[in-house]
Amino acid sequence: MSRKLVTTVAVAASLSGLPAATDAGQNAPETVIRGVVRDPDGRPIDGAQVYVRGSQTLEATGADGRFELRARGAGAEVLVAFATDYWLSEMAVELDGAEHDVDMVLEPADLEELVEVVAPAPVAAAPSVQAFGPLDVVTLPGAQADVMLYVQNLAGVSQLNDEAGLFVRGGDSAEVLTLLDDAVVHHPYRYETVTGGIRGTVDPFLTSDISFSSGGFPARFGNALSGVLEMRGHGRPAEPGAQAALLLSGVSGVAALPVRARGGLRVSGNWSETGPMFRLNRSPRAFTRYPDSRDVNVSGHYDSPSLGSFKVFAMGLRERVGIEIEDQVFVGFVESASANALAYARWEKVSAGGWRAAATFGVTGYGSDASVGVLDIETRDRRHSWRADVSRIAPAGTVRVGTDGGRSRNAWAGRVPATRGDLGGAAGSTVFDVTLADRHTGAYAEFEGRPGVFVPSLGVRVDRFRLAGATTVDPRLNLLVNAGAGRRLRLAWGLYHQATPAIYYELARGPVHSAPMRAEHWVAGYEVGSAGDALRLTAEAYHKRYRNLPLETAAGALSSGGHGTAYGVDLSARLGWSRGGVEAVYGWLRARRRWTSTETPPGIALPDGAWAPYFEIPHGFRATVDIELTDTVDVAASWRTASGRPFTPVDGARPADEGYLVPVWGGAINSARTPRYERLDLNVSVLGPFGREGLILFAGVTNLLGRHNVLDYAWSADYTERRPVTSAMPRAVYFGSTVLLR
Repeated sequence: MSRKLVTTVAVAASLSGLPAATDAGQNAPETVIRGVVRDPDGRPIDGAQVYVRGSQTLEATGADGRFELRARGAGAEVLVAFATDYWLSEMAVELDGAEHDVDMVLEPADLEELVEVVAPAPVAAAPSVQAFGPLDVVTLPGAQADVMLYVQNLAGVSQLNDEAGLFVRGGDSAEVLTLLDDAVVHHPYRYETVTGGIRGTVDPFLTSDISFSSGGFPARFGNALSGVLEMRGHGRPAEPGAQAALLLSGVSGVAALPVRARGGLRVSGNWSETGPMFRLNRSPRAFTRYPDSRDVNVSGHYDSPSLGSFKVFAMGLRERVGIEIEDQVFVGFVESASANALAYARWEKVSAGGWRAAATFGVTGYGSDASVGVLDIETRDRRHSWRADVSRIAPAGTVRVGTDGGRSRNAWAGRVPATRGDLGGAAGSTVFDVTLADRHTGAYAEFEGRPGVFVPSLGVRVDRFRLAGATTVDPRLNLLVNAGAGRRLRLAWGLYHQATPAIYYELARGPVHSAPMRAEHWVAGYEVGSAGDALRLTAEAYHKRYRNLPLETAAGALSSGGHGTAYGVDLSARLGWSRGGVEAVYGWLRARRRWTSTETPPGIALPDGAWAPYFEIPHGFRATVDIELTDTVDVAASWRTASGRPFTPVDGARPADEGYLVPVWGGAINSARTPRYERLDLNVSVLGPFGREGLILFAGVTNLLGRHNVLDYAWSADYTERRPVTSAMPRAVYFGSTVLLR
């Protein structure tokens, strides 16, 4: 199905979950814990691991035994420290938004002691990693409380349109791996399109920590060419809590309940109806059904002192929409309904000597029915994923070995235009029924050196792609150089492979001969300051080379003869103060590809060399300022601008042999661009008392200036007149409230 079939619901549908209810403590300020870990003789312990029990953040001490840890939450918690050959040490700490200085002493011990830790081993050497939390997602203007829309604002990600698809450093949106507790989220978008979707599937408040890597990621991540979005879910709830949100577009709620001493249950849900949103903001589009969705999320937890922590999670989502669309010369209504389900089971255990083991098994089910014009497609998709690994934090560094993989079965059936893009069916239509099964398995090994001036990270992974009949070997190297005074240099090189997306097998009109797609990353970056410093600057340059991209031959077969390059620079700066801060992000990109995409215009002659893909955005800039006016009132504004997206101009039409008109292309493929994209967003929130807890009132405006950003172009029936296709909601006003209960 064409990306443009649901593009026009982008703004309003993305507002349908604003903002979801949070877990207790997520709105609390960040507490900074600094300290030193020593042995009984007062000597600092190098490489000790420190974390807040139940969190997903782990910090390591340096040669001076010092650490700095940042934690969100409120109330009394337990600070834990452990190191090889020492007993575990704990101390009470109050999460109150202040700064705390602590001293921790570790007693020597044998290796029989069991250490219960729920936190990942640190990966300090990896470049291009940006970490954030659910509260960051909610407070960024224009992100609309959505993880994917927030990531679009990070360095290295292009702002293509009003959709939530992630286009990373010259890569397609299908080249990003999305994980939740190591389970692969195969359909990470709501109102899904071939270039992404309208917003993310996973609610930010189902997560405790989120990180995004835009290149040079380590060997444990496979089957992805361009980026990795890694989300960590909440652990066992420590105390009862509940929240409810009443929004212009619906309602949502969450509840957390401890079960006896070591169990717990979390339940959340959202019910969205965007009709009031569209009516208030007077959408220029017609609807047969306003976008609506329902989702329910349930997780169960159990922590065993001897066996480790266990978690099971299940999510169910249903959504529908009926909206008028414009695609080339076609004007009509698209009717779409889909269901998306994700379930996984996870086990994790950390024991004495720094050993950590974890395993996750997940399954996703997806089904959709979409019709517009002569196109009528039923899609059914079922996939399994697994990951199991073991790591050890030793004096020399961290060693990790593991395996991952997945199994998929995709099925498509229905009717499509005989000519791609001809939704009106002037050239007729064809019926098809396609089923595709594939399997991918991988194994990896990594070593990362101990904290110091030079921190190397070496890794290799081996993957087997069954449908392609290929085995690949990908070495990856990272190096972190600590230059002192908060300055760091990062270097990375690696090879990456990914299976050809299943959509190409649906679109192919002839035989498919597809090898795994290949990318080579080179990354060099320089940083000044850390996440908690008043001033932080980062700069990264990258170069990527692509091979084995899908390319349609003249006979209609699909080969792996495509290739491409992408290189650019990402810059970011953050200046903070006690009551706010300002941040700026800029990216420059040049990308060229010779390949066949789902956006390739039908009937156009392809040049001999490479050309700019439809997602090549040479310049992108965002500036955000947030100000705490009072202890209870926050205001934030964000302005973003980006180069227009490429498109192929049309000079007119000519009659085809069958008697209908086909476009006469007025230039080479993607040789023109839409006007510059620009948007100003504003958020205001007020926190007040409500019973024992609080009430949050919020309001915002997306695209405050009402700019009509051109997302694409459509033409009259004879291709003599061109008209812009803009957002379904040029300016969107939204408001609501969240009640915090305990």
